[in-house]
Amino acid sequence: HFENCRAEGRFPETTDIYREDALNYELMFDNWNQTLPFPVVCVRYEKLHEYIDQLAVFLGRAIELPPRIERSDYSSSVPPLDLEAIHSTYATLIDKVKMAPDLSMRAAKT
Repeated sequence: HFENCRAEGRFPETTDIYREDALNYELMFDNWNQTLPFPVVCVRYEKLHEYIDQLAVFLGRAIELPPRIERSDYSSSVPPLDLEAIHSTYATLIDKVKMAPDLSMRAAKT
């Protein structure tokens, strides 16, 4: 996962992803939310079933999704100091995700 996320020079055993965005999550979010040389659709996970018709149009074919499963919140199992570090490290990303539309479709950059 570190290699796929381009965490150059970092290793899972010695990197504290709670205290630094070593996996480049904010950069990935920013990159997917710009106009790219190919069409992109971004859908908030909790809204997948709500937007299935729009997704089918975007993909050009009918799609089926498994039954919706409510996401679990595991934050109560994270020690308070770690949770505080996560919120601090990813504050900007958390805000960006909150502000993002539930569905976004962009045509390819020409």
